[in-house]
Amino acid sequence: SASYSNYVSGALRVSLDYHKSESEHVLSVTAMEARNLKKISGGDLIVKCVFNDKERKSKPQKTPDWNKTWKFNIGDDNLGPISLSVYRAGKLSKNKFLGQVTISP
Repeated sequence: SASYSNYVSGALRVSLDYHKSESEHVLSVTAMEARNLKKISGGDLIVKCVFNDKERKSKPQKTPDWNKTWKFNIGDDNLGPISLSVYRAGKLSKNKFLGQVTISP
């Protein structure tokens, strides 16, 4: 169980799309942007997406305008929570946690 302190306020804009066909079930998660984050000196920003124990990360970048989409192949009954976290990339130290949102079915 993770414990975080000093939460940073702000907004994370995301988009979810579920596509179901006879041959596949695909969930697309797009981290579009973050806004109104507290100014914290240091490295670039990273967004991390976790779904059904699969973790995906964006490349670090200066501005929080990722527009990054991850696709997850899933089964009929395999819709678990989706967690998106924002970090400030650490150059010599651990990434600094800025905030998280969890979306549950």
